[in-house]
Order: sequence, then structure tokens, then C-alpha cells
Amino acid sequence: MAGRKRHSGRRAVPRRWAADLGPILARRTRRLTATAARRFTRPRGHAAILIYHRVASPARDSWSLSVSPATFADQMALVAEDYRPVALSELVTGLSRGRVPDRSVAITFDDGYVDNLEYGLPVLERLGVPATIYVATGYIGSDAPFWWDEAEDLLVGPGARPDRLELRIGSRQLALATAAAEERETALADGVQPALRESTPGAIESALRALRAWAGRPPEPQASEETGRALRSEELVRLERSEVIEVGAHTRWHPSLRALSPAAARAEIAGSRDDLERLLDRSPLHFSYPFGDRRRVTSRLAREARFTSAVAVEQAMPVTCRSDPYALPRSQAVEEDITLFQARLAQALW
Repeated sequence: MAGRKRHSGRRAVPRRWAADLGPILARRTRRLTATAARRFTRPRGHAAILIYHRVASPARDSWSLSVSPATFADQMALVAEDYRPVALSELVTGLSRGRVPDRSVAITFDDGYVDNLEYGLPVLERLGVPATIYVATGYIGSDAPFWWDEAEDLLVGPGARPDRLELRIGSRQLALATAAAEERETALADGVQPALRESTPGAIESALRALRAWAGRPPEPQASEETGRALRSEELVRLERSEVIEVGAHTRWHPSLRALSPAAARAEIAGSRDDLERLLDRSPLHFSYPFGDRRRVTSRLAREARFTSAVAVEQAMPVTCRSDPYALPRSQAVEEDITLFQARLAQALW
């Protein structure tokens, strides 16, 4: 209508209200700024978790799983002198309370090799360095090597081999040249090992039986000093009785949990817990994903199995108060000069 003042649709703020809004908005801005700073600021307290497998000096070490006894002693001495060694349980308790001991280092071993007891434990006890040893319980007391060690020995160990390998692993059919040593190395790294890793325990054992026949080996596997063997039950008890050792679970047969159905993964995870309860008369608190492979479903299964933590493998990642206790990162320890080890550890604590 002509002559009527047009209205914008927004109500004007009275002057007396505007005077009050200034301090309110300022306080709100300060709170939002502080929240953003806390969200994006580096959290206080950094820890590193190191992963070992063997304390040994085998002639072959295709997967870099071994650290010699002398090197292990040097590495543990550096950890004891320059850092704060902590038990994994102490680290996990700190996480639950929202804090992590700064420059702390937790030592872990995967699989359950007997050399952890023979060569690792004396060093840890002498230096007062705690460690967690995750055990693949299906191998406890067995004379068979772990399946990845046996596969390596059958393919690239000493002795003559046929010129060709025809091998079914689960649903995969492999046809590989194996006449020369270099061909066998390639067959192991690019063909046999990846296929085994993606298979179920039953398919792995079936393939190993075929490999033994192909390599001219006896049908019953036998661990050697070269391959190493798993702990026996009485040796596991000796380890667990040490004041510096916690024993954790690592499934029964060390399959990649990604290759299993949820039901099969549950049986591997909970089964290893049950085995340790029977062997040690106590429930293990900690779990390690074989190969560091995990999915959301396997993290949930680890929780359901009443573990308080689970470790994976993510190089050069620190543990902070924001870390997921069921996806704790670890850095691989290898045979190397102590200066390089020190640099690797510093990187893991960035």
C-alpha cells in the first residue's frame, strides 16, 4: 500500500540488549577458541609400543622377524636408560584415565617363540623392562614350526626342489617356476605367502601338506633351530611367572582375521583367551591382531572377548590419550645399528 513503510522482516535489537550481548558473545568466542585449540593441539603424553617376534639369528629371515640376542640387549639398554619402560597394562590404564606417561615405551612380542624365554627374558629381567608376549595358542606344545616359517623353509631352505610348483591354496591355484633359488624366493614372496595369509587355518594346513610332499619332506613337520618353535606349556608358565612379563592372546592358529567370517574370527579370538585361561589359570587382558590386520568387526569381537586392549601395526605412530585402546599402534623393531634404532624410536614418539 502506498505510503506504508516497508519492513525487512527482522526485528531490531533494542539498544539495552545489544549492550548486554557484547560480553556474552565475547565469552562464547573465547570458549569456542579454547575448544578448537584443545581439539587441534598436540595432546600431552606420548608413548611408543615396539613389536618383536624372535630373539635369534637365523640364516634366513625373509620377513625381518628376528633380532639377534646382542642387538636386543643393546636396544633394551637404550630403552631403559633414555626412556620410561612401562607395562602395557600401565599404558592402557593411563588411557582409560585420559593421560599417557610421556616418553614411555612398551615392549611386545608376537607369536610365542621359545627364544623369547631363552634369550629375551634374561635381558628384560636384568634391566627391569616389562613386556607383553602375545601367544598363538594352537602352537603351544607343538613340534611344528609356525606356518609362515615352515612355508619359508619348504620353499627356500637348503636342498634341491622340483623345477615347478603346482599348488592349490583355498580357491587359488598357483603355478610357479622354482628351478632357481631366485625363482623360489619370488614364488614365496609373491605367490605362496600372500595366498596363505588370505586363507583359513584349514586351507593353510592343506597347502603345507602339499608343499611337504613337493619338497620331499616327511608328512609330519618338525621345527628346527632355523625355523624356531613355539613355547611349550611349562615354558609359558615360567614366562608368565616373571614379574616383568604379561601374557596376551594372539588367536589360536594365527590367520589373518580379515580372511575369516565373523563366526570363525570369534572362535579364533575367544578360543585363544580360553586356552590361556586353562593354561595359566587367569584371563589374559590383552590381544594382538595377527599381521596387525583388523576391521571394525574384529575390534568389536576383541571387546566382546573381555580384552581390555588390542594392538595393531602402524609404523611411527605414537600412543596418546586419544588412541583407541582396541587399535593401539606399534612400530616394528628390526636388526639394525643402535643409532638407527634410536632414530626409529624417536620418530615413533613424535
